[in-house]
Amino acid sequence: PLHLIVGCLTTKDPRTLIEPFRDLAASVGTVPVPDHDCFSPEGLAAIAEGLDLPATPFASVEEALAALPEEQAALIAGSLY
Repeated sequence: PLHLIVGCLTTKDPRTLIEPFRDLAASVGTVPVPDHDCFSPEGLAAIAEGLDLPATPFASVEEALAALPEEQAALIAGSLY
């Protein structure tokens, strides 16, 4: 299964970022974009859950990666540099 990790600037539409993974992602980890105006991890998680994707907010990409099951694929996407 694919696990999506996503952060999104407030100038972008997070729904259009997450929705294409609706049938591909087993879970979504949401993270802030450091030092930028961004959607909160909790807000992004609510959007993902509204698309019927299980989502968990995290404080960082590193924290989201550490929470993944071993030997699982992850896609880091969005406004993360």
